[in-house]
Amino acid sequence: MGEYFAAVRECPRATSASQLLGCVIPEFGGAFRDSTGTLNIYLTDLASLPRAQRIVHYELERQKRPELPVKFIKGQYSFQQFNSIIQQLLAYSHEGIASVGIDEWINRLRIGYVTDDARARFENAIKALGIPREAIILEKGAYGQVL
Repeated sequence: MGEYFAAVRECPRATSASQLLGCVIPEFGGAFRDSTGTLNIYLTDLASLPRAQRIVHYELERQKRPELPVKFIKGQYSFQQFNSIIQQLLAYSHEGIASVGIDEWINRLRIGYVTDDARARFENAIKALGIPREAIILEKGAYGQVL
């Protein structure tokens, strides 16, 4: 697993298993456990499947969960693509945006807006930047509240 360790050294900011996999497997687009307990993993290119299987198997063993069933499925977008989109949209993320995150269940970027002005600003930015519109779900939300 030398390739894994070499890749991990390039991912010092990864704070979750998905962020780590997104860093070491460029085709990784997210993961979720379905109702059967199967770990479903999106890959943008299934030709990377052998390498991805080795890395995921190693990561599951490291987490002491080697028995977890895994299924790889075709995704449209990778974590690296989502992170690039987020970076491009940061300049537009001021007032009126409640949340920005990767929805691993559906392989999309989910943005919660609070004001109609913020939605319009993001729609315009997505178009101007040439970002695929289908990659992003814009939904009405609310700012978080301190309890």
